[in-house]
Amino acid sequence: MIQALLVGLTVTILGFADFWLCNPMLDRPLIVGTAIGIVLGDVKTGVEVGAALELVFMGVMAIGGTVPPDSVSGTAVGTAYAIILGAGVETAFALAVPTSIFCQMLFVPKIATRSLFTPFIDRMVEKGNYKGIQRLFPLVSITTCIVSGLICALGVGLGADVMKEFINILPQTLLDGMGVAAGMLGAVGFGLLLKMMWQKKMAVYFFLGFIMASYCGMPLMAIAITGVILVVILYFEGEFSKRRQANKLVASGDTGEEEKFGLTDEEGKLMAKVARRSHQVGSVYTWEKFQAMGYMWVMIPVINAMYDKKEDRIEGYKRHYELFNTNPVVGGFITGLSAAMEIQCARDRNFDKASIGAVKTSLMGPFAGIGDSIFQSTWRVITMGIGLSMAKDGNILGPIVFLILFNLLAEPVRILFPYIGFKMGTKFMTQAEESGIMSYVTKAAGIIGLMTVGAMTATMVSLNIGYVFTMNGAEQSLQEMLDSIFPCMLPLLLTLGCFKLLNKNVKPTTLIVLIMVLGIAGKYIGIF
Repeated sequence: MIQALLVGLTVTILGFADFWLCNPMLDRPLIVGTAIGIVLGDVKTGVEVGAALELVFMGVMAIGGTVPPDSVSGTAVGTAYAIILGAGVETAFALAVPTSIFCQMLFVPKIATRSLFTPFIDRMVEKGNYKGIQRLFPLVSITTCIVSGLICALGVGLGADVMKEFINILPQTLLDGMGVAAGMLGAVGFGLLLKMMWQKKMAVYFFLGFIMASYCGMPLMAIAITGVILVVILYFEGEFSKRRQANKLVASGDTGEEEKFGLTDEEGKLMAKVARRSHQVGSVYTWEKFQAMGYMWVMIPVINAMYDKKEDRIEGYKRHYELFNTNPVVGGFITGLSAAMEIQCARDRNFDKASIGAVKTSLMGPFAGIGDSIFQSTWRVITMGIGLSMAKDGNILGPIVFLILFNLLAEPVRILFPYIGFKMGTKFMTQAEESGIMSYVTKAAGIIGLMTVGAMTATMVSLNIGYVFTMNGAEQSLQEMLDSIFPCMLPLLLTLGCFKLLNKNVKPTTLIVLIMVLGIAGKYIGIF
């Protein structure tokens, strides 16, 4: 029972911290598995299971309104039982995948629990009760985390003895087959990433990364650095060179216009509050208005500082309690811009208040695309690849290095973007589009990301043929023959096959089940 409570508490804390700190990746299987290992006293197994499950759920991300398998619950329950039963990664897989799929079905009612607070929030907004909103906000945020923690605690608390008996009656071939599937399932995650990142004109970078890893044996960090160097070369010497002068104009801010939004000492203190609160813009997600409550939470200090009349404040609260949804890491730019517009609105009676909501709505889509492509699809993959290369043998430095590297870029963006949005004002997007800097950043991220995914396909997807035959009196390994012709050919084909099927709208859960069946059947008949 104590172990079940520890697992539930760990899941709750990790979930709330990830919401509150603006998605620092505390909800990734590598981190969840490590945390469960720490609280249950077996760090090595926790890291190993977390690393193995990370490969399965590598492409699982809640982007926009998508509902992916619940990798947090699956990892927590699978890792806990692997440690409690003294079993291996195979047992964790056998429990983690069905648990994640089951909890996926609970996602909608879980998020709906936050809607129970909506009538109270609505009344507080109507009355201008900002203190009540601020007190209720953390509670609404942690609600779904508590539900997830309870589910995991129940999953573990229902009985290690029962689960041990269940595992013991499973045939060894089945467990061995699950081990084979564990090495193959990374292809599903990488297939999901390719589905988001793939472009025909840029496909060569995926194969370049694959060849550098499979033929040259280069480590992932070296391949990522090579990708950065390649991007720089392309910028200065190739197709991006024509945009350099325009980018310089954006960097210098030389547009011939007077800066509209200055930053006084008083405004600097106000923006410090906005920057801190912008970390929580995505911490409350509801079906009615998505991240609206988080956005209002960010803007409350601005509204209170700039408007003295209660009716003006209520109008301001309502203005920012409308549907909003973007990537939280880069969303601070929009909150900073809204703050600048609110200040201008308070100072200028003729200011068009409707433009505040219009600008916010127009930017949330583009910034969602920028944030998801850079931080979810590219930077996370690069830093996770480095962490996994260290964590696969149970080294706790793997998850630590991943968290440090990912947030080394993400945290400055979280902190500085509200100030940049405030300072640059509405002219930013116009300049960015005219100069082409946005398309350049997106393309550069795609190049490095595809090279990284290619390298990880070669090093982190495992598919080996165990068939051995005799020729001229000597045993010959079919796998060795394949490797001599084309190293890592089978992992590449498997990953591209998953990518192809995903493009044909085959569900990831279906692919996971098929690969598990293939691993078990292949082990049974002796192929693997």
